[in-house]
Amino acid sequence: KARFKEIALLSSDWFWEQDVHGIFTVITGDVQVRGGLRPEQMLKCTLFALPGIELSHEAQADWQEHWQKHLIIQDFEYVLRFSNGVRRYHSVSGEPTFNKNGLFTGYRGVGRDVTSKKQAERLHVANERLQTDIQERVQIEYNLKQKNTELNQAIRTIREMAIRDDLTGAFNRRH
Repeated sequence: KARFKEIALLSSDWFWEQDVHGIFTVITGDVQVRGGLRPEQMLKCTLFALPGIELSHEAQADWQEHWQKHLIIQDFEYVLRFSNGVRRYHSVSGEPTFNKNGLFTGYRGVGRDVTSKKQAERLHVANERLQTDIQERVQIEYNLKQKNTELNQAIRTIREMAIRDDLTGAFNRRH
């Protein structure tokens, strides 16, 4: 079991276990450093009772469905918002555990703080929006220059028509 935890922690920040009621019973690793919570804040509570948890109704339903059907949980993401306004994004994966009689005993898994990844994704999306806005503005500026050129040509044509008679090409009397 210790070797499993060591290997699991190589690809994650913390290791967790929950009992049949979804209550955290084991938290090891860098959950405090990476996840922002002390292990004792997580022990003896469910995922939904974590301080500052933000979960959509869909995410809650997805989690509960996995629990009820004893399905493997893969990269389930949630947000913790702390009293200072800081938000930390977590991703957990786990598998159901069973006793030797085949009875469901809870879940065991690993967790990662994916805040940096989420921030990079948001920056990427913002950058793409900015690039799109720039391209649109460049196109608008190009179109305006084209229309300005057309308008200037029309003004020159009108001036020419006002200065010269169309039939004779002679100058109008006013000029």
